[in-house]
Amino acid sequence: MSSALDRSETDRQRTQRLLDQRKSATERNRLGQFSTPTPLAVEMAQLALYYLPETSELRVLDPGVGSGVFFYALRKTAGARRLRAASGFEIDHEVANEAKRLWANLGLQVRLEDFCSAAPPPDDGLKATVIVCNPPYIRHHHLSATQKLELRQQVKRLGLRISGLAGLYCYFLLLAHRWLVDGGVGVWIVPAEFLDVNYGTVVKEYLTSQVTLHRLHRFDPEDVQFTDALVSSVVVAFTKTPPAAEQKVELTTGNRLSKPRVIHTVPLKELRPDCKWGPRFANGESRVADEGVLTVGDLFTVRRGLATGANDFFILERSKARLLGIPAEFLRPILPGPRYVKTEHIDRSPDGFPSGLPELVLLDCDLPLEAIREQYASLAAYLRQGERLGISKRYLPAHRVLWYKQEHRPPAPILCTYMGRQNGGRAMRFLRNRSDATAPNVYLLLYPKAALAEACEREPEIIDGLFSALTEIAAGLSHGGRIYGGGLNKIEPKELENIALPPWVQDRYGLAVACRQRRRWPSQATNGCLFE
Repeated sequence: MSSALDRSETDRQRTQRLLDQRKSATERNRLGQFSTPTPLAVEMAQLALYYLPETSELRVLDPGVGSGVFFYALRKTAGARRLRAASGFEIDHEVANEAKRLWANLGLQVRLEDFCSAAPPPDDGLKATVIVCNPPYIRHHHLSATQKLELRQQVKRLGLRISGLAGLYCYFLLLAHRWLVDGGVGVWIVPAEFLDVNYGTVVKEYLTSQVTLHRLHRFDPEDVQFTDALVSSVVVAFTKTPPAAEQKVELTTGNRLSKPRVIHTVPLKELRPDCKWGPRFANGESRVADEGVLTVGDLFTVRRGLATGANDFFILERSKARLLGIPAEFLRPILPGPRYVKTEHIDRSPDGFPSGLPELVLLDCDLPLEAIREQYASLAAYLRQGERLGISKRYLPAHRVLWYKQEHRPPAPILCTYMGRQNGGRAMRFLRNRSDATAPNVYLLLYPKAALAEACEREPEIIDGLFSALTEIAAGLSHGGRIYGGGLNKIEPKELENIALPPWVQDRYGLAVACRQRRRWPSQATNGCLFE
């Protein structure tokens, strides 16, 4: 016979499905409402109790209680006798009322208020001994300027500075510090992006300086824990005590928190807040460069491709542009998306267009409207159509001097498809571009720096050799970038510039490590360096 606790949990799961159906996916995304699966909640509760002394009483807090899955998980795992108090915060009236209905008679106090605005208990005897939480995943752009200011001021009281780009989950985790008793345990499931993004630095600083970090478990990127939130997740477990000098942290990976596929231990001192932590979970060796190693950025400037602000207007089929009578002098060849490029080499047709690919053109004109109206009636008519469609008032066009003049992106000899899923192959790949086509912002463009460009003019085969080096490291690009839910890999320009090149590049092309050092210490000798 099932217990009253289990019957309430069955009721909760049914109620949660109904609550989810009453809101659109967009509204739930704005509110950050993504319910934790019960099996995962139970595993998180078990992890919290593992780090808590067996004799300690349980005073439970869930800052984002929702319908109460973590209360069920802790009560189920620890038993009723050990539970002394349990409370949770919820701002959604409907959800809070359901949580009260389900759990009030079993010991949960639901507070209908904003956790971030509430004052922590002044008495340590009233503070939580364990916090297990899935905080609301609300991105910063859904927070008002007033909210951000108040939240940042509260975090500042902890001696921490937080970026305005931080999501609400970062504030929840940091502000909960004052609600947890010394020696208490926190187990949180949060988006994995904090491991690698700049705004995550404050969370990493907190985890390495103000608490004893025990474990970080990253779920396999392909395994999204919340089916309606495309985000990869990390479980963070710590005790509220200052870290020991020789503290070590478990980094685990896999689809199950209780049965990780990969376990390895690293000294806490190696987890610097200003560095990316994501690569530390990689099975293979990360390609992120150590000090003194030749990198992509030593030889190339990496830029994102063209962002037009309205591709459907500014990028046309070449044949359509002809029919519209748009002068060829205001049209530039531009590559189609990566899915159309099946090989690693993009060859050049006699007229400069990429051979064997859809012929697309980019509208790019630097004449004022008055001159266009006087000299190019067909182009003027097309631009008037754009104004009627509101193209000129979109964000990017509206912020240009001439709304139809594109940013400067000449053809690049090497491109990188900087976003993709593994799917049994390479998530990201390099392309050798011999055409005169520029590229849209679904690519990264690699432009040789001045000295390399001069060397390539003397010896054109150098660029092909470097392309071979880049294809060699393509499989490891995801270690230097970011991984999102569903296995989506992405790498930003600066991240790509920090990727190490194979050691043979220096030997074959005379590109000494001193190239890098020369930029820092101009007086240092650079014998044998390409950048003389």
